[in-house]
Amino acid sequence: MSIREVREQLSDIPGAGTMTMEYENGGRIQVFKIGEVEVRLESGLTNLAPAIRAAIESNPSSING
Repeated sequence: MSIREVREQLSDIPGAGTMTMEYENGGRIQVFKIGEVEVRLESGLTNLAPAIRAAIESNPSSING
C-alpha cells in the first residue's frame, strides 16, 4: 500500500493529507507523522490505515490538540 493510498484512507483525520513516513531501527519500524503526531508501526503491516487510525484513536488529544 502506498503512502498516497494511506493518506486517502485517513482523509477524515486532520493533517492526514500531508502525512509523511520514514524508517527507523534499520528499517524495522515505520514512523508516520501527521502534524505533530508520530505513530510507530512494525514494517510490513498490510493494513496500515486501520493501525494508524487505532493508534491515533487511543490518544485522541494528540491529533485534536
